[in-house]
Amino acid sequence: MMKSLANAVGGKTARACDSCVKKRARWYCAADDAFLCHSCDKFA
Repeated sequence: MMKSLANAVGGKTARACDSCVKKRARWYCAADDAFLCHSCDKFA
């Protein structure tokens, strides 16, 4: 699990934003347990 999490966060794999599912996730928010794009992160 940690390896796949590190890959998604490090940009080695493309992962869609868990909120809008339209953009590439840039960050993992532990409080929300979600991968978020920049736009969605501003509103979470």
